[in-house]
Amino acid sequence: MIYSVPVFKHYAQIDKMNDQVVKVALFLLNKRFVKVGHIYYSIAECVKSKINEEY
Repeated sequence: MIYSVPVFKHYAQIDKMNDQVVKVALFLLNKRFVKVGHIYYSIAECVKSKINEEY
């Protein structure tokens, strides 16, 4: 599942977060390497739970 940066930021409610950080987080999430960094892992978890709530 591939997310675009704006969509990802919206779901994770991290609109103020740096796009570059989000891009790395997205890359890790899409590659399933989310456990590499704690911050990226928590963003990924946040996004997954948001998406699960809505769908």
